[in-house]
Amino acid sequence: SPAKRRVLFSKEIGIRGVIRRCDMVEEDFERIWYCKEDFKIMKKDYMPTLKKMAKGIPLDAGEESRGLEHKTPAGNKRRHKNRLVSIDSVLREQDRQWDRNMLDAEFIADLYIQSSAHCRLQASIVAKGDEEYVNEYVKGLGLTTISEKEDEECSAIMEEPISDSESTEIDVNKASGSVCSAGKPQSYESDGIKSPPILSVR
Repeated sequence: SPAKRRVLFSKEIGIRGVIRRCDMVEEDFERIWYCKEDFKIMKKDYMPTLKKMAKGIPLDAGEESRGLEHKTPAGNKRRHKNRLVSIDSVLREQDRQWDRNMLDAEFIADLYIQSSAHCRLQASIVAKGDEEYVNEYVKGLGLTTISEKEDEECSAIMEEPISDSESTEIDVNKASGSVCSAGKPQSYESDGIKSPPILSVR
């Protein structure tokens, strides 16, 4: 079955002050936002890697292809085709509805989602690979991975004594929206999106 989306809440709260745009001076804008020269420098840095990707040459250690996939000729063509397919499906459905003097925005949205489903699948596969890589890296540092931390929090919640009252509420921040195994509290799912409500154990 496809992996369900989860929402996690950190127990640590960090606050970072951000200067308001109206209080910024010209030096702030130059320091924060990219300029043409910055983009030229970035392009100069990634062009050798991009040429290797286009020719199918293996990358050297330290070279990274993430984010450059759509810049190769094949990747750009594939991205352009995906965009045209999605736009075409929406425009065709709009024409059909106009001809029938009807309006069903949700159906149009569903068509767009369906036409781009393969893109989401590919993105999920890439993200899963990234997750596995990061987990291995974190384990190599002797730290706890996110998945392991979720399992620990879920187990801790299940080991806590439940009140004798008919219903006991579990703090959503404590539950962290984690997905537990069968028979354990889970956050509800609506339209495929996992949400972290206050759970109730009876």
